[in-house]
Amino acid sequence: MTMVIVQGVFTVDPNERERFLEGSVDGMRSSRTEEGCLEYVIAADPLDPGRVILSERWESMDHLQQHLQVQAAQRDDAVGDVSARPAPLNLEITVYEVASSRPLR
Repeated sequence: MTMVIVQGVFTVDPNERERFLEGSVDGMRSSRTEEGCLEYVIAADPLDPGRVILSERWESMDHLQQHLQVQAAQRDDAVGDVSARPAPLNLEITVYEVASSRPLR
C-alpha cells in the first residue's frame, strides 16, 4: 500500500488564531483514533500569526477517504454550532501519495 501525506495551510485572522486552534483540538483527538491514522496535527506557525499548518499521514488512500467521510458527517452535524472554530480566510491542502520512504539519518 501507498502511504498518504496531507499537508495544508490555513490562513486565519491573527486575532482568531487561538480560537481556531482550540476549535481544532477535538477533531485532532478524534482523527488520531481513526483506523489508518499515523499522524494528525494542526499547529500554529511560530513566525506568522495568521498561518496554521495541517499535517496528516495515513496508511492508505482508503483510510484517508474514510476519514474524509467522517469529517463531512461531522461538519453536517456542526451546522449552526456557535462554538465551532472560526472559518479560515483561505485554505490550501495538498495530498501526496508516497511510494517509498526512509529515515533521514
